[in-house]
Amino acid sequence: MTLSSPLRGASVLVALCLLGSAVLLAAGPICAQGFLVKPMSMDLTLRPGESFSKDIQITSTTDTPSVLKTKLLLVTQASNGAWVQLDPTSPQVDRTQYRTCVDWITIGSPELKMGPLEAKALPLTIKVPPGGVRGSYLAMLSLESAPQTRPGGNIYTVIEFLISLRITIQGPVARERVSLTDLDLQWVAAKDKNPATTQVGVQIKNEGDTFGETGGRLTLLRKDGERWQRVLETKLTERGVMPGATIKVTEDLKRSLPSGHYRVNAAFQLSGRPKGVLEKEFDLVGDPAATGVATDVALTVPELITVEGNAGATRTVALAVKNSTEESVDAACLVEPVAQLMGVALGDITGDCFDCSGWVKASPPRLTLRGNSARNLALSVAFPALDLPQANYYATLRFVAAHPDGQTAGETRTLIWVKNLKVESVLQAQPVRMVFAQQEGNLYAVTAQFANVGNVHFVAPTAQASVVSPTGEAAAAVPLETDATTVLPLGTPQFSGVMDFSKVAPGSYFLVAVMKYGSKDVSYRLPIKVEAGPDGGKLVTALEVTATPAPATAPPGGSANAGS
Repeated sequence: MTLSSPLRGASVLVALCLLGSAVLLAAGPICAQGFLVKPMSMDLTLRPGESFSKDIQITSTTDTPSVLKTKLLLVTQASNGAWVQLDPTSPQVDRTQYRTCVDWITIGSPELKMGPLEAKALPLTIKVPPGGVRGSYLAMLSLESAPQTRPGGNIYTVIEFLISLRITIQGPVARERVSLTDLDLQWVAAKDKNPATTQVGVQIKNEGDTFGETGGRLTLLRKDGERWQRVLETKLTERGVMPGATIKVTEDLKRSLPSGHYRVNAAFQLSGRPKGVLEKEFDLVGDPAATGVATDVALTVPELITVEGNAGATRTVALAVKNSTEESVDAACLVEPVAQLMGVALGDITGDCFDCSGWVKASPPRLTLRGNSARNLALSVAFPALDLPQANYYATLRFVAAHPDGQTAGETRTLIWVKNLKVESVLQAQPVRMVFAQQEGNLYAVTAQFANVGNVHFVAPTAQASVVSPTGEAAAAVPLETDATTVLPLGTPQFSGVMDFSKVAPGSYFLVAVMKYGSKDVSYRLPIKVEAGPDGGKLVTALEVTATPAPATAPPGGSANAGS
């Protein structure tokens, strides 16, 4: 059984079984078919020998009794990047071959009997071994319902909640070795209902001890005479790569291209930090029916659309959409939930509490934009009549452009910000965690994560890491980089940089990360020890750390809950 993204929140699998055959269908990330489960995932930083306990909160939302079976699963990664779950009790599974923390975890009961509308807590305890562990370890907790027979007797449903567990060991030096190692480019002919397209193959190798959170951008260019013509630019899909894995994944460019000489430029990122550029050229055997290259057309729209009002009000704003190229395009105008708000939660506050996409209508729903022209678009916002609990709400305005022949011409997005004037905006952030890992010699990668626990977004956050002596003197410092530009409520921006310890004298220090946002700042401080290592290098270890600190304050209207 494969999982699409086990480390971005809980998955829910619903199995529909008919006469012994089964089909797996994806369902909602938090609540499905009569159960509410939280937290959705756990991402913990623990020391060797440390223990951590947490209750999994399970609530029945139906008026009938039910039973949930609990089971721990080993998680590994296939060569295509897909996550795979394995039963660690199976005799065919040699758990020593996998980087798993299954053996460290105990759960309170093999099954839970749930009464109608009953809420129960499932205790979970993690005991990290006292030695011989470093870096990142993975596991998954499965909560599976007993089969429920449907009318007719030969169809039943089984619901399985999958809660991801990731543990980062802080203390012993871990190695960070994640790299983009290869690219390829190929045209894929149409098949069944899938149109012809072009795909880029991306190979990523993790030879270190730490979990790799990868991303970046792909740019495709085509040789046109003596010049390179830019065809398109797209994001590299954000992926997690576990230690020891080498994966080869495909990025669908959603474009059928003619034969020709192309260049693929991949700007690779790790934890939001640029890790270099890999560039390759290809002689593509492409679409024999294609007569030209369908390039991206970047539309110019406001970076932020702001609307203010109160409950029950209706507001309309107009914005200009510009096409600065010579090519004509048709664009669908779509109002959608913001992706960053989906599947996130803090205490009783979930990301969809800030969603206003259902209140906003774009008119007209489609625009025809001739070359070097502009059109006006109206956004109508109908505030709900009831009192609104949040001060700020958000949606995405997405333009999907297409050439006259139907080929895609790229997408343009902007953020809609709806302000509720009856509730005060609170700008507030808290530290989440900080980890570091050795790269080469005296170079250590430092990663710090913070959380927006206020009820309004902030833009362009910056961060810096410093090595500070007990008397407050800075021994080293480095700016931390991020790809986060606008951080919405419940957002957790991550910053990363490489610190050089070559000039740091042996001794005890604090590793301090400070994020500046708006007119405020927030910091994380970690005690470390610097020792003389082999070959004149420096060995850096954490002196003390507890479980990953959770924000102590939730957005107004909710309460904080670690791990939610």
